[in-house]
Amino acid sequence: MKIKKNKQWKYHVVLIGMSLLLLYPTVYMISTSFKNMNEIYNSGLHLLPRHPTMENYVSVFGSLDVVRFLLNSLAIATLAMVMKIITSVLASYALVFMDFRFKNALFLFFSITMFIPFSVVMLPNYLTIYNMKLLNTVIGVALPMLADAMGIFRIRQAMRTIPKSLVEAARVDNVGHFTTMMRIVVPLVKPSVVAMSIYFFINAWNEYF
Repeated sequence: MKIKKNKQWKYHVVLIGMSLLLLYPTVYMISTSFKNMNEIYNSGLHLLPRHPTMENYVSVFGSLDVVRFLLNSLAIATLAMVMKIITSVLASYALVFMDFRFKNALFLFFSITMFIPFSVVMLPNYLTIYNMKLLNTVIGVALPMLADAMGIFRIRQAMRTIPKSLVEAARVDNVGHFTTMMRIVVPLVKPSVVAMSIYFFINAWNEYF
């Protein structure tokens, strides 16, 4: 036990050191925001500001509507995340637990779309939003991000680990597909749903802020 505790102590020291190293750029960024322009260019990697000032914040909040930018990004990222999770869960359930023609071909088609670069779909997306008269609106920005092949792929893989006998037992008891999905399937793949929710939110947030 003593040997294990000694090893754990060493691991903790290494992990704490790595955490501090990874946190340093964030702390330095926050610290730099309280420096004036001369100190920013002349202080090197000095962490603490010698003459703290709020003039940078006053300048930014006085010249730009930062709060509105943040709220817009929050609304877009939240809407995109929620809709991507809904479409991913619905599509994954259908692909795993429902039988219909060309199911595998449809999944292959979804998977192929992950390899299409954004530059290919950027102009068609813009023209679609323009023709729908949704330019400069939250819905117009979020609309092209309401479904994601990556989410369908990851959640489908998680659902494939669920024994089909559970779903078949629910069907024998005349439980509908939606109730089966929400009460049996989704709780069992909750870790994957949460992980993809975080991924979708961060991805959408980084697109526009």
